[in-house]
Amino acid sequence: MSIVKQSFLTVLATLGLHAAILDDLVEKVSHYTSQPSHKHHYRHHKHAVHTLSKEKQWQYALKFLGYYHEKIDGDLLTQPSYNAIEAFQRDHQAFATGLLENRYKPYLSDIYREIALQQDIVYDGNNKERLIRKKQAALHVLGYYHGKIDGKFGAKSKAAWADAVEIFQDAKTIFEKAQKDVEERLQKMKTKAYFSLHYKDEEAESDEMAL
Repeated sequence: MSIVKQSFLTVLATLGLHAAILDDLVEKVSHYTSQPSHKHHYRHHKHAVHTLSKEKQWQYALKFLGYYHEKIDGDLLTQPSYNAIEAFQRDHQAFATGLLENRYKPYLSDIYREIALQQDIVYDGNNKERLIRKKQAALHVLGYYHGKIDGKFGAKSKAAWADAVEIFQDAKTIFEKAQKDVEERLQKMKTKAYFSLHYKDEEAESDEMAL
């Protein structure tokens, strides 16, 4: 047991507190002192857009599509989320429930991934990890890289970058081309025709299987 914990136990014991209370207080003190500072916690979540929950990703996609206008909180049962999902469903089917069915989740997840790629590509800072992510994202959009976008410039990333530079000559052209491509893809994904073509209706699929 650390000197700090022993000191707390000694002081509290002299006050005649119950042993269970002592244990509880010591546990709380230990938990508090082991937690990172607020400054460190902020740094850890600095790039939270890449680690969002599925629910937040879907809200993000609905916001991009123009249906959701509130804070990204991951709660799909709030009135704003319900209204957004209902309006989205109404544009894609006759019956709207306000509850997000499974057939729409892959579509919204794919939209979010494109948005995340776009945000990486347009990064304009000096953070080394983000600059590597910028390269990986651009290479992914252009079809040169299929690994993880993790900010680590390993052998696959280096080989992909070399291949891209050989074709596009310089980094600026690579990023401009990738940005243009991802924007065009996002605009196509906004259309109802794109959804109908690439995301098969589960109910329709079940009907076909029954025939």
